[in-house]
Formats: sequence, structure tokens, C-alpha cells
Amino acid sequence: MRRARRLVALLVLLAAVGPATGGVGAAASEAGPTTVARGTADVPTVVLTQSFGAIPRRPGVVSVTHRFEIPDAVETLETRVPEAASVTDVAGGFSALGAGRFEWDGGSQTPSVTYTLPVNETGSVAGPEGTAGRYRFVDVGEWSLFRRPVAPIDVTYIGSGIDFARRTETEGPGAAGDWLVFLGEREIHRRSAHGQAFRLVVPAAADPVESPDAILSSVTAASDALRVGDRDERVLMVAAPTGVDWAVRGLEVGESDLYVVADEPLDEPGNTWLHEYVHTRQDYDLSEGTAWLTEGTATYYAALLTLEQERIGFPAFRNALEDGTSERVAAAVLADPATWAAGANYRKGALVAGDLDRRLRLATDSQVDLQAVVRGLNERRRALDADGFVALVERAGSAATGDAARRFTTTSATPAAWDLEAHLSAFGQLPPRIRYELPDGHAGASYRVAGPYRNETLDEPPFVLVPGERLGVDLTVTNVGGTDGVYNASYGLDGEPLAYASGPIGVNETVRETVWVGVEAVGEPTVRVGGYALDVAVVEPATPEVTDLRTNRSTLQPGEAVAVTVDLENARTIPARRELSITANGETVATRTVRLAGRATETVTVPVRLDAAGEVKLAAGERSATVTVATPTAGVAGPGVGPVGAVLALVLAGLLARRQG
Repeated sequence: MRRARRLVALLVLLAAVGPATGGVGAAASEAGPTTVARGTADVPTVVLTQSFGAIPRRPGVVSVTHRFEIPDAVETLETRVPEAASVTDVAGGFSALGAGRFEWDGGSQTPSVTYTLPVNETGSVAGPEGTAGRYRFVDVGEWSLFRRPVAPIDVTYIGSGIDFARRTETEGPGAAGDWLVFLGEREIHRRSAHGQAFRLVVPAAADPVESPDAILSSVTAASDALRVGDRDERVLMVAAPTGVDWAVRGLEVGESDLYVVADEPLDEPGNTWLHEYVHTRQDYDLSEGTAWLTEGTATYYAALLTLEQERIGFPAFRNALEDGTSERVAAAVLADPATWAAGANYRKGALVAGDLDRRLRLATDSQVDLQAVVRGLNERRRALDADGFVALVERAGSAATGDAARRFTTTSATPAAWDLEAHLSAFGQLPPRIRYELPDGHAGASYRVAGPYRNETLDEPPFVLVPGERLGVDLTVTNVGGTDGVYNASYGLDGEPLAYASGPIGVNETVRETVWVGVEAVGEPTVRVGGYALDVAVVEPATPEVTDLRTNRSTLQPGEAVAVTVDLENARTIPARRELSITANGETVATRTVRLAGRATETVTVPVRLDAAGEVKLAAGERSATVTVATPTAGVAGPGVGPVGAVLALVLAGLLARRQG
């Protein structure tokens, strides 16, 4: 008979129970962080489904239900709810034992217990950004982001073994990972890469400064770049809404869940999305002497990976590492947490991690770097002390790298932040790093529209265009890399072949390209410019209204022309188009195509020749005017020629004939 042990990390984790030799067994579990049943056909499995629901009328409190599926092999089962829980319903054979404990009486194989639970958590958080009294987890009524409660289970069973599994779900909109739960309206964006399935939850209450596509691209690129092992199959990421007094800008929860406050950018050395993702790749057991590695390596790799993703230039990367040399952390000894101040494990830890990475590369001709050490940490199954870390670095590199590791972690000695030349020597030549930026309203940069309706500057997107127009974008291109290069700024409609604006660009040089993208069909296409996506709505033009019609005279002779002047107005903000028809007594006598910009007016004058005598109603749209065409006098040969004129013409013809003879 074997009793399973409980594994304790930040929270109680899954205790996997191995098969016993036979007879009666006993096992204890938290029912673990996995969301997929772990049992097999040969091992009976106790399945717990934790379901979470919002209580909008009670901010700070959520509803939780634990539903069990108990196999026949189980003889007894006991569970308990959190101390702060208020039980609201018990069903299917649970009996209360007091102090939040419940015992299964065997009456049903699917018992359940429901309770309400306060989920707000506040308090100080270690690190440079930690401040006491602010939220780490919170329920505001409209939405909530919290850590799921533990669910201890003790069973006795008959047979060779028992297993445990846990599933999580939400009642209503939301998302649940292994440990992190979000309740509220949201969008979920998914991507699979490098053996990992990523879910990015964007709450309706959040307004991320980065697009979901950009966030997923940055994190999945880091997934590939970090070859340190411990890739979780599933990663849950939440863009936490702003407006809450958060204790931190981001937090990893459990092993593979994290949240980042939605206004955190990607293009800075402290890239919080990457910092928290690096934490999900840390599965090592540290001691007091190596505890600095958790935040030191996460801070360093967040900056290095952001540099390698061409989101920052080397000066920003170096400035971030140089923060580890400041007076406020100079006296810190990384192996002694009691000496840490101002987040020394983040600041000085990142500098030391980076310096050791550089030294390892130089010592091994770039065959080994700090990732080899981190990979070794993930492969260990026992706590690592300060001496053990030094030994790992020496084994990976050389005696000199081991000496540097000992000096910079067990004393207050601080390495210097290296310059670009030293970086190129150790890390290799920095390629051109081309950054594209959309107009921000400064330095004359703008969005424009051109076409048959208008030629003008536009405000910020989203844009409303009509078929036949072109959207112009002033794209700023900067080379923040280490060498001269060539930029290739792509642009065009999503789903169609892209065009490219190309040209040479020097180190730290900035150029501006104006690119034009035309639209021809009604719809909601996405315009791609330099990797950015712009939302555009293409609509049919509005129809301008005819507001007035007038003529230059009211009477005329047959065959003469009258000038018909029509005023048109477009009351809409979008461009307008109209095939203007002018009719005479209901018959179309002239047409013109009229195009107007939004909120614009236009005047069109059209000559109309009238031959038939009588009153003529000239009309366009709902407007009209009447003119009179005079009746010809009897015997008139034509316009302006009477009988006398005809005689004179004959006399003149005869005189001319004589003169020629």
C-alpha cells in the first residue's frame, strides 16, 4: 500500500498516485492543475470539474462548484472548501463534517458542492514595481481575474492504484487555465507554435496597446528562441484591463498561466509579456543562494529577446542592463536575499545573467550560452545552492566563467554593462533592425485619401472609403540595428499580393515612405502597411440631394439652348456620387456624373437645346423650372430668316454671279 505525497510549490499542485501493490490503498491529491484527465483505461480516475461563475451584484465574490466523478474503486472520499468559502449547496451524497470539510457517503457517483468565495487579493509584491496594498487578483463585478482555489481530496480505494484529474470551466463567458481564471465578456485568440498551444484572452473591458497578433508573435518567437526545456503544452495569457490599482504589471500564476496589464508595450527592454512568459519556462528548484535567478534571468531574457525581435535597438538594451550598476543596488549580494533593495534581484540579477551569458559565449566560441545553464537547472530534481550554480557555469564554460559567477553572485562585485563592440564580439553582428511606425500626428506625418471624390488628410483610423479611392500612409522607417541595410515595407490589402517600398537605410537613419493602397469593392478589408493592420470600411457612395434648379432665361426660340443650373448637396460625411439626369417634359435630355466629398456642395450647369414650341418643364431630382419655346411665325424659313431676308439673299446671289462673269 502506498500513500501519495502532496507536492507543494507556490500552491498545492497535483499529487500523482502510483499504483499500489494490491489490497486497500489511500491517496491524497489537490486534484492538480491539469485540465485533461490523467487516468488510463487500467487506472480508475477521480475527476473533479471546477466551475466558476460571476456574481455581478457582489463585486469581489464569485461562485464555485466542485463536481466529482467517482469510480467504483473508491471506498471513501473526503474534500474541503477554502476557509473563506460560504457553502450554498451540497448535492449527491456529501455530508458536512465541519470546518469546510465534506465526506462522500456513497449515495451518488457524482456529488457536488457549491460555494461563494472572495477572490480579491492585495498585498506587497517583491520587485522593483511592487507596492503594498494594490491588487494582484480582483473581481470588479463586470469582470474578474483571480487564482482558482485549491481542492484537496483524500480517498481510500480498492485495487492496484487510483488517479486524479481536474477540469476547469466557466459558467458564462470567460476562460480558465490551470490556475488563472477570467470571468467576463472577452475575445480569445489562439496560436500554436513549437509544441505549445497559446490562448490570449482579451477582455471586452481591456484596450491593449498592442494587437493580439503582435503579442502572440512576440511570445511565440520567444518560445522558439528559448531552448531551455520545460515547454508547457498549453499557455493561457490574459490582457488585464486597466483602471485597477494593480500591484504588478504582470504576473505568472502556477506553471503556464499569466496576465499582463493591457497597456504594457512590446517595444521596450522590460517587455512584460516576454518576462512573464520566461517564467513559464522555469521549472527548477532553487535555494536562498540562487533565488535571484528567477527574476534575474526573466528580466535579462525579456530584454535580449526583445532586442533580437528587432523591437528595440542596442542602446535601449544596454541602458536596461546598466540599471544593474546603479547605487541603489550596488551593495546587493545576489546570493543573500537579505541584502536586496530596490529590486536588486531584477536589476543586478539581469546584468549578472547577461554578463555570464556573454562570458560563456566567448569562452566556448559561441557553442554554449546561458541557456545551457538554465536547461541544466530545469533538468535537475533537487534544490540548487550558490556553489552548485557556480559549478554549473564552470562546467558549461571554463574556470574563468566559474570564477566570474562566484564573484558576481556571492560578493557585491558588479560587472559593467558592455558596449556595442563587445556585444558584436560575443553575440555576433547585429543585423539591420528595421522599425516601421505609422503616423502619430507629429512631424507632418499623416493619413491621406485621394480619388475622384476628394484629396484630403484623414484623422486616425478606422477609415471609411468608397470604391475607387486610395488610402495614403506616411510610413516612418528607422534602422535601430548595428549595420546598414535595406528596408522592404510591405503594403496592400490583406489576402491580396502585397507591394513593397524598398530602399537603403543606414544605422540610426530614419526615412519616410508614402504608400498608397486602393480599394475597389464594398466590404471591410484590412489594409496592411509595414506589418501594421488598419481597419477600413468600404461603403457605397452616398447619393447627393438636388437642392435647386434654375435657368438663365424663361423664353427662347425653337432650336436655341437654355443653360440649366443644378445645385447638389451631400449631407453625409462619406463621399457621394450621382448620375444626374436632366429631363424636358419627362424625357432625358442630358446626363452628368457628379462626385462630391463629404459635407460638400456642387453646382452643375448644362446647356439644353429645345426645338419644339410650347412650355417645357426642365427637371432634375425633385426640382424643376418651366421655360417657353416661342411658336415660329408663318412662312418663317428658319430661325432669324423672314421673307425679306430671303429676297435679299436671292438678289445678292445674282449680283455675285454677274461680277464673276
